[in-house]
Amino acid sequence: MNNTAVSLDINVFQEAKREAENLNISVPEFCSMAIKEFLKNNQKSTITSQLDSFYSINKAVIDDDIMQAQCNLLSEEDWEW
Repeated sequence: MNNTAVSLDINVFQEAKREAENLNISVPEFCSMAIKEFLKNNQKSTITSQLDSFYSINKAVIDDDIMQAQCNLLSEEDWEW
């Protein structure tokens, strides 16, 4: 494993230290886990942005038969207001 030094705000470091102690792991392990989680969640945002961009140009089209089947199902539902 390659190691890299990272500077953290003292308040962030202290919070990370408390959380690491609660999890019974080292601060570097905790920070590594936090960064991995951030990157994983950020990738979802990137994918969502890419899909939004695609569908802003390419409109989604629903087949008429599927649309009619969905409408038929909705009319059978009991609606409470």
